[in-house]
Amino acid sequence: MPAPPGLRLPAPLQVAWLVADPMRFFAAGRRLGPVFQIRLPGMPPEVCVATADLAEQVLAADGSGGARGRCGAGCSARWSARRRC
Repeated sequence: MPAPPGLRLPAPLQVAWLVADPMRFFAAGRRLGPVFQIRLPGMPPEVCVATADLAEQVLAADGSGGARGRCGAGCSARWSARRRC
């Protein structure tokens, strides 16, 4: 499977933009499509999904011990009720 499209900015500039204006940063990513990647310094590319439906598919398919089935303190009431946290 090919890698999803990503922003062309160097990783340090992506972090600066993300910190300065996260809403516009992710809006720019969403213009690349429903799945896109970002780069952060010192880390492999991160893949982002732009819709709630895709996020649910990712969490449902998580077989590697990731976030599936666990809820942190920051979960919304709706999410906690659905995930039985």
